[in-house]
Amino acid sequence: MNKIARLLDEPHKSSIPAVEGNGPSDAESAGLNVMASDNGGSDLDMVELDKLEQSLALEIEREFGHAHEEEPQNSEETAEAPRNEDSVRLLDIKRKRAMSADIEQRVREGATLFGSLTKQVAILTGYLDKTEGDLKRLEKVEANANRLRIASESISRKNQEMRSTLDDQKKRIALLEGKIAALRESNEQARTNLARLTEEKRVASVDLSGLRGEISRLESDRESLAERLDNAVSEHSELRQSLEQLRERERVTADEARQKDEEIARLTEELEEMRESRKQKAIDLEELKSRNATLETVSTEQKSRIDELVFELESGRKEFDEIIRLKQQRILELEARTEGQAKSRHELSEDMTPSMSFDPAKERSRVETAKPSKDGKDGKARAKTPAKVTAKS
Repeated sequence: MNKIARLLDEPHKSSIPAVEGNGPSDAESAGLNVMASDNGGSDLDMVELDKLEQSLALEIEREFGHAHEEEPQNSEETAEAPRNEDSVRLLDIKRKRAMSADIEQRVREGATLFGSLTKQVAILTGYLDKTEGDLKRLEKVEANANRLRIASESISRKNQEMRSTLDDQKKRIALLEGKIAALRESNEQARTNLARLTEEKRVASVDLSGLRGEISRLESDRESLAERLDNAVSEHSELRQSLEQLRERERVTADEARQKDEEIARLTEELEEMRESRKQKAIDLEELKSRNATLETVSTEQKSRIDELVFELESGRKEFDEIIRLKQQRILELEARTEGQAKSRHELSEDMTPSMSFDPAKERSRVETAKPSKDGKDGKARAKTPAKVTAKS
């Protein structure tokens, strides 16, 4: 806007001094300069120019209108006055009219010149606006160029960093290749261990098949022992009834009581023998338990080996897990079958003595004769009941 004000001031200084030296023209130039300085180079309104022209015309009429009104009065005086005064006044009036016409002409020329100046000022303001827009665009382009320069510098720095990281990656790749070679060697070793474990598994499967045959045989023995146990229970019930009858007969005769006492002593001895045999069978059961414990330790060792191999070879994890699960299942089956085998052996040891059938009609003659074979069978049949109770518990 300061540039526009300077451009507006320059043409006024060059054109308006042509009017200087006269009274009304000085006022006009001052008014025009004030309007130009107030607007600051903007477009002037034509209405203001019209008002200025009207004010100038009114001033001219004020000056020269009084002269026209005083002409009739002066005409009377001129008739009386000398001719020289009339000629002087007429010359003065003509001079003033010429000056007013000259002033009007100059005002019109100044108005036209001012209109052209306003047009030039509008053109210059548009050009200046355009140049300001170009300057702003140039500033933006310069800012973009600076940003691009900074970005190119950052890209070059990043390129150098990427080169350094690529060198580090190459070194890491070399280290990883060495580790891969070591892992391949460990993989080969794990494969050999796996082959060895498969061979051990095959041997264990053979042992398990033998144990299964033994378990099937023990199950058949258990079934036979269960049948004999049922028979012994029935005989035991019959013996209990016979004992009740004997207790009633003891009241009748003392001899029968003495014989019964002797028989009871003999039965206690047989019971002691049965207890000793039971202890021996308990020892056998402990041996079976120790054997089962050894089998469990072997299975746990195999399980630990398989777990180590699974930790080293994750690719074969599912197969090893299946093997471990099968072995655990078979071990549990073996434990259950060994427990059943121990129970069956325990029952078998209790039922090693032959069963005896009781005949109430021959009880009296058996008491009198007191045969040791029958008494021994009777004692063994009596000893079967607590053994059965313990086995069931």
